[in-house]
Amino acid sequence: MATIDDGDSTDDRSSRLEARQLRTEKADQDKRMQEMMSLLTLQVTSQDQQRQYDRERDERNYKDQQEKEERIRLDAQRNHEMLLLSMQQHQDSLKADRQAVAERRIRMGRDIPILPKLEDPRDIQLFMRQFQADMETFKVPQDQWTTMLRPLLDVKSMEFSRKLSIETQQNFPQMCKELTRLH
Repeated sequence: MATIDDGDSTDDRSSRLEARQLRTEKADQDKRMQEMMSLLTLQVTSQDQQRQYDRERDERNYKDQQEKEERIRLDAQRNHEMLLLSMQQHQDSLKADRQAVAERRIRMGRDIPILPKLEDPRDIQLFMRQFQADMETFKVPQDQWTTMLRPLLDVKSMEFSRKLSIETQQNFPQMCKELTRLH
């Protein structure tokens, strides 16, 4: 019987050894599975974190883009309003200038009496002194004197004044000298 027992013991030992090996292999497999699960969990967590980071980055970029577009829109609107204001100021300035010119014309027409025409070209010096006195009395700007003088001249003097240089035509003292020399 001892031999049978020894055989059973050997079989028992082998079975136990196999069972131990199976348990060890199963424990190793379980450990590897847990490690793989841990790695997968880390990967999933890492991917989730990356997706969250990407989503937050995209949201920041979108928000930055929206803010930039809003700044551009506001700048364009401000520039447009400034341009409109500038145009309005320019129009107001032109209107004021036109009104001042119109008022000056009305004032000149109302304040300056009808001036006598040059009747006798031999009296040109007397006529010019009287004309100058009238212009000073009515405070007519000197740059307008020659313009007001021309229609008062006789035909010969008027034709002569047209032949003078533009500078002379616009300078009252020079024009007086030239007309005096003519007569």
